[in-house]
Amino acid sequence: MLFSVISVIKDINNSFFLSSDSLAKQTYQNYEHIIVVKNSTLNSLAQAKLIKTKNKKFFIQKKGNLYNAINLGISKSLGDYIFLLHSGDL
Repeated sequence: MLFSVISVIKDINNSFFLSSDSLAKQTYQNYEHIIVVKNSTLNSLAQAKLIKTKNKKFFIQKKGNLYNAINLGISKSLGDYIFLLHSGDL
């Protein structure tokens, strides 16, 4: 069973790295981490590549709001279940 974990980020900060680290430490490792970088700068995209989770997929959303970004992540997911992991979530 594959889980899809969707994270939408605009600016990466320490609380998001804590969130992604908590996902990387899970014992169940059959997941994909879909990261939608929203209205990003090159710096935030470079920082997003430092995220330690495995099976990362990056998508860039240039227009739209948070819900459009979540829907983009859902449309790209392959998992049987979909979860949202926001900055600060553990």
